[in-house]
Amino acid sequence: MEDRVEGVARRVQRLERELCVYRAVAVLAAVLVAGGGLASGHAASRPATPRPPDAELRARRFTLVGADGQALAALEPATGQGSRLSLLGAGGVVRLSLEVSADGSPAVALNDGSGRKRVALEVGADEARVTVLGLGQTAVTLANGGVAPRLAVADAAGHDRVWLAVRLGSPVLQFLDAQGIARTGISTFNDDTGLAVISGTDRKRPGLVLLDKDRAVAWSAP
Repeated sequence: MEDRVEGVARRVQRLERELCVYRAVAVLAAVLVAGGGLASGHAASRPATPRPPDAELRARRFTLVGADGQALAALEPATGQGSRLSLLGAGGVVRLSLEVSADGSPAVALNDGSGRKRVALEVGADEARVTVLGLGQTAVTLANGGVAPRLAVADAAGHDRVWLAVRLGSPVLQFLDAQGIARTGISTFNDDTGLAVISGTDRKRPGLVLLDKDRAVAWSAP
């Protein structure tokens, strides 16, 4: 009988020891879970460290799109080794473009809704010009190269037909044929005296000369 009571006592003691171990494990697990929750909460409350910008981004083409995914602008290579920035309108039509050619000359173009160039600003090595174009090839151009600044009006075929310019130090109004040859014009001499035609043969005295289709003098005065 005593042996049986001692055996029961030993089992009770073993169960108590196991229960103490289980309680310690449960408390440790609870502490770990709570610590993890606090850590995640602190991490969520801390602002994210901003990523430093890339020192350089290289690509063949950059496209800006709107909220609906429609392309609004494009930065891309132009002909040769040039570059071009285009602002797009409805349907992806280029409405404004800024281009630098391979030789470094800049140009700006304003286009209508169909993409046709209507206003152009160009700066070349020797001359700068602003051109307003019609629906065909008619154009009005203001050009200045420092030697003969001029206002030119072109016909429907794109040929300059009227020039208002300063040439050889004198103002001139000149009318040209389709081949660009001066047919009629009025100017002062270099010393700003009298009248003369640019295509006239005698520049020693003031006068007015009319030429025929073969550039022969048809009438002159005096």
